[in-house]
Amino acid sequence: MKVELSSDYPTVELKSARTTIDEIPPGTTIDLTGRFPAFFTAASGDFAPARIQVRLSSGQTSATEAVDLMIAPHPLPTPSAVEILDGRTVTLPVFRQKGNQGGGASLLRTITEGKGNGNGLLEPGEEATIWIRIPQGLDPFDKGNWYRAKIHSDSPWLSEIARLEEQKQREWTGAKELSSLVKLSAAAPPGTPISLLLSNETWSFHFTPGVRYGVEPLYQAFQLHCRQVHRLDLKLP
Repeated sequence: MKVELSSDYPTVELKSARTTIDEIPPGTTIDLTGRFPAFFTAASGDFAPARIQVRLSSGQTSATEAVDLMIAPHPLPTPSAVEILDGRTVTLPVFRQKGNQGGGASLLRTITEGKGNGNGLLEPGEEATIWIRIPQGLDPFDKGNWYRAKIHSDSPWLSEIARLEEQKQREWTGAKELSSLVKLSAAAPPGTPISLLLSNETWSFHFTPGVRYGVEPLYQAFQLHCRQVHRLDLKLP
């Protein structure tokens, strides 16, 4: 059997595009890890979509499958401040939009989340959410506010046990803000390093009343969105 990879995305460079599998015994799988080294080019800011086409062929028979992936941005900044809620209660400033003519302000929100001893450290067996402080969100008035993060990690010790969905205030599409509740395995060894990608979304009613369409002034703002990604490295106690 032949396996061939290809991609139309300029950000995907396949160092090796094909390999041959001599035999796959019935009921077994073949690990192709290491056979397809690839180089991905990233921009800053947000995840970038890409796609790889996988073609399997044997004799006159072939099948093609598309594999979609997201390229992590580079460089990855560290958050300006982090709060891990492992059963803790904190009060943090969060941004609230004023309306569809722009503007907004910070409001204090009291949050109790996670399950654990509440010391603010992610320890084995605990469940937690992670909040990060964003010095400047997309909206001009969104300064120094906090957001719960969507958590990505390839650590075998960490798992997302719930996808949290919250209303984005005045979001006219009804789309929700996505974030994570994670659990650290009770079997995680002390001193284990765990790398996290923390993603959050900020938004703004972008209002430019001086813009006109013909003779008519613009009377409603555009809802804009921006995703920000940070890296956080943890070491278990």
